[in-house]
Amino acid sequence: TGTGSAIPCKYRNVTGMYLKFTNDSGMLLDVGEGTVGQLLRSWESTAAKEDKRNNTSIREYLRRKLRSIKAIWISHPHADHHLGVLRFLSERTKIVDSPDDPVVLMAPTNMFRFLNEYVDVDPTIARSYIAVDCRDMVHGQVNP
Repeated sequence: TGTGSAIPCKYRNVTGMYLKFTNDSGMLLDVGEGTVGQLLRSWESTAAKEDKRNNTSIREYLRRKLRSIKAIWISHPHADHHLGVLRFLSERTKIVDSPDDPVVLMAPTNMFRFLNEYVDVDPTIARSYIAVDCRDMVHGQVNP
C-alpha cells in the first residue's frame, strides 16, 4: 500500500534520507513532502545545544545546515519520493547568498520537466540546481 502517497502523517512518513559527510556537507536521497520540515525539527534540538556553546543563533545554524546540502538523488518520479524537492529548493534559494551555489540534482528526466513547469509558479528556483539525468550515472550506459 505504500506510504500514503505524498501525504506525511503522524505514524508514517514519506521517503527522505539525509547523509552527512565528514566535511560537514550533506546529500539527500529522495525528498518526499515533509522532508525539509523533518530536517528542521531534527536540527533545532542540536542547534539549541550549539547555540549555548558557540553563541550562534538557531536560525543561523539551520541556514548553515540547509546551505551545506550540496546534492540530491531522486530514485524515481513517484510523488512520495520527490514532492519535497520544491520546498527544499525554495528554502535553500532564500538562504544561499549567491546563485553560484546550486545543488546538484540527480533525477529521472521527468523530474526536470516537472521542475521546468514549476518555475512558472516559483521562478526563484530556476537557477537553484544543476540537472544531472540519473541515467548518466549508470556505468557503461550512454544516455540517448
